[in-house]
Amino acid sequence: MQPRRPNSDNRSNLNVQNENRTSSMVTSIPKSIVASTTPQLLQRALNKTRQFIFNKFPIRLLCFNSDGTGIRLIERGEAWSKISMAMELDFDEIQMESDIRRKELNYSKRPKFLGNATDAVIAEFCSNYQKYAILSHTWIQGSPGEVTYGDWKTNSFDKHSIGYQKLENFCRVAATEYDLYVGLMDTVCINKTSSSELDESIRSMYNWYKSAAVCITFLAGTTSIEQMQHDLWFTRGWTLQELIAPQHMSFYSKAWTKLVPGVDDDRIQVEIGRQIYEATTITQSEIARVQKTGFKDFRVSRRMQWAANRQVTREEDTAYSLIGIFGVAMSPAYGEGAEHAFIRLVKEILNTKANSLLDVINHGVGTCPTPTFSTMRTSLLLASSPRQFLWCAESANLWVGWFAQSPVTVSSMGLHVRAIIMPGRPIHTGCRHLAPVLHLKLEENIGLQLPSI
Repeated sequence: MQPRRPNSDNRSNLNVQNENRTSSMVTSIPKSIVASTTPQLLQRALNKTRQFIFNKFPIRLLCFNSDGTGIRLIERGEAWSKISMAMELDFDEIQMESDIRRKELNYSKRPKFLGNATDAVIAEFCSNYQKYAILSHTWIQGSPGEVTYGDWKTNSFDKHSIGYQKLENFCRVAATEYDLYVGLMDTVCINKTSSSELDESIRSMYNWYKSAAVCITFLAGTTSIEQMQHDLWFTRGWTLQELIAPQHMSFYSKAWTKLVPGVDDDRIQVEIGRQIYEATTITQSEIARVQKTGFKDFRVSRRMQWAANRQVTREEDTAYSLIGIFGVAMSPAYGEGAEHAFIRLVKEILNTKANSLLDVINHGVGTCPTPTFSTMRTSLLLASSPRQFLWCAESANLWVGWFAQSPVTVSSMGLHVRAIIMPGRPIHTGCRHLAPVLHLKLEENIGLQLPSI
């Protein structure tokens, strides 16, 4: 798939030359716009796209010409203004009605199919105006580093710096190789001094990567496919969701050349898949399953293992970077500490997925420090970091068929869950670091091995 621009491709209607377009547009405005009423199909398309822009689109984007030059920052409102104008110019009611009739005919041949032809055609039309590129990368360490939102607003950056060159190359690749005219680069598009904007960005980041037409992944330490697994990109906390979420991903080398030319999604290429597995233990089939059905077939412990060895600059980001992967709502609170943030994440997982309890407590200690109680961690059945899930029970059928009969809560008194307590003998294995749930049999009552107090 090559994401394309709207049919008009008249950059004076979409890009930085906004001021000069008025006179040239007068003769090209279609009759449907001159009329006092907007055609119903067009209005439905505009409404659908407006909802997407103001609810699913990134807060701010880089906008550029067809060759990647003329870069500027635009807000959602300006993006909507440009996109709605392009939609009106491109709209062809006769063609859309013809497409609807054709699709209705196709649907009639599939009696069990419940799709609505009009909705489908409108969605296809709208999809051309909802596309953006997104950059996945590791931040440059040291000065001058990345171009930030503050740098851009005050024009206080060096256009010869490595950070600006990265920004330019991203825009150039998005425009010339993917035919896009807007893109998200977190360093410059997010105002991190605004707590509300940072909160929305962290909550939305997984979906922004998922909704992007293409994720351009820049591996700053890689010159060939064989080197990929050693790139710093695979070690960072935030890049986990950036690897998993996108529908289409393209890897670029240090020189900004595509590592696998001609492939729609680089992750399906055999050698790329092997490199990803060596670096992360995440298999091609796991990535494919996420793309197809989301995370419903993935255990909590497996997702935690993906994050176990990743590094972050701010310690709380270990938890915050997993918000999208676990599909929970949680606001960042920098300064709360890594364990506090992670326990909050675990609580949110239990609040939304109570049936995951047995897997949430499916962890060990291993080489981690001996667990202790705290004001936040009131039960030793809860892990204090993703790393503890490296020592978990691996049975594929261990948690199948168990459903919570009552709410699972964590309070100042510990973890509250209905359980059967019965006498038993300790199992001496020579290792004190066992997962807290042992030898469950689905045909029997469930029992928990409680830690000694």
